[in-house]
Amino acid sequence: MEQDDLEGGQIEWSRDAQKYALLGWISFVTAAAMSVLFFAYIDPLTIVDAVNLANVDSREVGYSIGFFFFWAGTATCGWLCLRLARRKRQKPRLPGAETTSSE
Repeated sequence: MEQDDLEGGQIEWSRDAQKYALLGWISFVTAAAMSVLFFAYIDPLTIVDAVNLANVDSREVGYSIGFFFFWAGTATCGWLCLRLARRKRQKPRLPGAETTSSE
């Protein structure tokens, strides 16, 4: 690795890597907040009984499953927003460049 690539011992991230790291962090924090709000009112064992999962017998497992569902949902929404908002870069158009006149 060349010395130009290092700045203070840290490697520069690409723009896409920065976007996906930010997406992961924001979806994590959002999932944590949604889990706190959701499970403040809903007991996870009630949901487990309604879905009829035999292997889940503790609240902690229900909290974990709920958190990862929230995290997956917010990450998916954020990823779709990134993909749909991405525009292809075009060269700037000069005024009057599209019309040619032969005078």
